[in-house]
Amino acid sequence: MITAHIASIADREELLKQTLASVAPYVDKTFVALNNYQGVPSWLYNIRGVHAELFDNKLGDAAKFAFIKDVTGLAFIFDDDLIYGSSAMAMLKEGALKYNCPVSFHGKAYKNKPFRGFKYFSGNYRCLNSVDFDVNVDVIGTGTLCFDVSRVKISLEAFATSNMADIYFSKLCKEQKVPMMVIAHKTGTLKYLHPQSTIWQTTKNYDLHSKIIKDFLK
Repeated sequence: MITAHIASIADREELLKQTLASVAPYVDKTFVALNNYQGVPSWLYNIRGVHAELFDNKLGDAAKFAFIKDVTGLAFIFDDDLIYGSSAMAMLKEGALKYNCPVSFHGKAYKNKPFRGFKYFSGNYRCLNSVDFDVNVDVIGTGTLCFDVSRVKISLEAFATSNMADIYFSKLCKEQKVPMMVIAHKTGTLKYLHPQSTIWQTTKNYDLHSKIIKDFLK
């Protein structure tokens, strides 16, 4: 089975429509965690293979992992502010099968010694910019993620702080000695939908991010 998993916040409903239109036709089932929605939007019932549930946003972006326990096979983990499509998904699938590990279009490497903090990366590979080669990373972006669910054991309890899904998923991979890869792609592979605000824009303190990364890089 091939599944897609997305968490959405209520003020991005219109963006979610576009994201799902770019994803749902290419997977067997799509799971949507609706954070702080007042109800399940009626239009969701018209999309083939979509299963949606209401969440209280305590998990934040980690709610996109809420249904991993219910599936087997390849899983795409996506965000509600991007348009993906068949080409991007095929590239991610090919990468996940080739490397037998989680792959993404987004991630950071920390090769500088000693580790100085979250913002002091040695390589920053962005999903909206070109990356010319496949590369191992230490923190992987979970908004453009693909992996076989049998490769990483996931529990929601591992996501101890909301809206830090990239950090906690990467921590799980490091603890389980599972490599992570950013795969080569061109600018324009994905389309950004420009939400009014993002997690990274509203995060002012990265001390916890730095502490966790420092601990799992040891």
